[in-house]
Amino acid sequence: MNRWMIGTLLASVMIVALPAIADTLSDSLTVFDPAGNVAYSISVTEALEDPNEIYFINVSGLIDPNQYANATTLVEPDGSYSDIFGVGSINGTLYLSFNSDIEGFPAAYGSQGAIFLPEGQGGVFDATMYLDPGLQAQGFTAQFFSDGDVVVPEPGTLTLLATGLLGTLGSIRKRFRL
Repeated sequence: MNRWMIGTLLASVMIVALPAIADTLSDSLTVFDPAGNVAYSISVTEALEDPNEIYFINVSGLIDPNQYANATTLVEPDGSYSDIFGVGSINGTLYLSFNSDIEGFPAAYGSQGAIFLPEGQGGVFDATMYLDPGLQAQGFTAQFFSDGDVVVPEPGTLTLLATGLLGTLGSIRKRFRL
């Protein structure tokens, strides 16, 4: 096989693999035990993220019910709301939860949120205050991770770009062979 065929084969494999690469972690809520190990976690990827879904950890005694209506709302640079996390109500039961793209469910948290933080480029936000005070005293902690303003190109755009580059390279190669 010549180098051109090997290059084309490798490019084709990369194009096919792009949808899997683009499916990155979007948001997650994690509770750590006193030793720093993951005790409970819930996360969602970009591909599965649904603004009409509340993601929650269903563990009895995990949350501080007094923190209901004291949720944290992440704010985009343009002033719009992004994610919300804290103690949310689902069918009247309280859970440690989050919602990506807040438009769907501010009422589940009792309001639009009581704490507003800039989301920026995303990152880790402390969520320990929403845990049961007894768990906090034992050393349990909680964190919310948001991907922020990270833009992941859709697979179709990447495929179009790769195909265009392959066509351009093919034209250049053909021109120099003549």
